[in-house]
Amino acid sequence: MAAMPPPQSWAARIVARAAEIIVSEEDSVDPLGPADDQAVIAALHQGGDAFVARPALPGRRVQTGPVARSVLAGRPIRSPLAARYAEIAQAARLLAGEEGAEAPWLRSEPVAPGIGFAAVESPRGRLHHLVSLDGKGGLARYLILAPTEWTFAPAGPFAAALTRLHPLTSVPVERSIARLAALFDPCVACEIEVSHA
Repeated sequence: MAAMPPPQSWAARIVARAAEIIVSEEDSVDPLGPADDQAVIAALHQGGDAFVARPALPGRRVQTGPVARSVLAGRPIRSPLAARYAEIAQAARLLAGEEGAEAPWLRSEPVAPGIGFAAVESPRGRLHHLVSLDGKGGLARYLILAPTEWTFAPAGPFAAALTRLHPLTSVPVERSIARLAALFDPCVACEIEVSHA
């Protein structure tokens, strides 16, 4: 059982706010990882900005970030908050020299002459870069596919979690949705507009 954070700490406040959100568990998580880099880079190279705006891999609803890394490492933690805390604890152990990194966090390779890519694991998830040079060695195209685009894609993990959200009657639904969004990606500002059917 995980230790509870000290009362009145920032971690305890986050746990208390997250406790207001009830989301039924998803049956499975489809993690985005290093094995997907070639497919992502090929789609990024072919689709360009359109793929960046709405990334999707055929037949999949991929998830990236702490939950996905947990599943890839064989530790299926389904809660975004629990997975994030587990990574914070792991980072502390890494800094203390108590354990080594499980997998390389950075990968870069050439795609074709004058074209290369890099993928890096960031706190929010897997981040892809694709760079193309012109015939003179100057920058012709530079695309960045952030984890946020996967998380908040129309058929992505956040949209799926919204369908499993059970708002408490004591908490405004807008607040529940905003906190759920922050659990998936704390770096993104959002504006919630609820339309009742």
